[in-house]
Amino acid sequence: MQGASEKIESQKEVTCCVAGHRNIPAEQMAHVKQELYREVEAAIADGYQLFLTDFMEGTDQLFAEVVAELMQETSDLRLEAVLPYRSRRDELLADEKTMPLILACTDTSYTGDKYTPGSYTTGRRAQLKRSGRIIVVFDGRDNGGTVKAIRLAHMQNVPIR
Repeated sequence: MQGASEKIESQKEVTCCVAGHRNIPAEQMAHVKQELYREVEAAIADGYQLFLTDFMEGTDQLFAEVVAELMQETSDLRLEAVLPYRSRRDELLADEKTMPLILACTDTSYTGDKYTPGSYTTGRRAQLKRSGRIIVVFDGRDNGGTVKAIRLAHMQNVPIR
């Protein structure tokens, strides 16, 4: 019988998450999406099947869009919304752009009940704990959530792409 820590370790081999900046300049959007496609396809080729996102604006939602599009071609892919608080799902369903992405998710989990200033950091930690890889869109800034995610990934020994 497999213990809880063994189950998490075996799931890491097929689970990938994302981090990146919220504000992607319009002139960079097509390039970032193309690179996300490349990295997600590489993850799929490496055996990853479950993709986690907290649906933060920018990179995380673009990642969800890429995975949702690839799910139409590859039936064994899964997209999970790992939301930092319960009302976040309702907020995303109320948005015309994110509603179809939330509905494309094969699962939704929550890392908290209510929004707090640390909600997204808590959620990122939970995603990294479950992931064998993180795909990061990073412009080199030395502050903000993306660099915090990179530091957390290093601390948790999660490979960064």
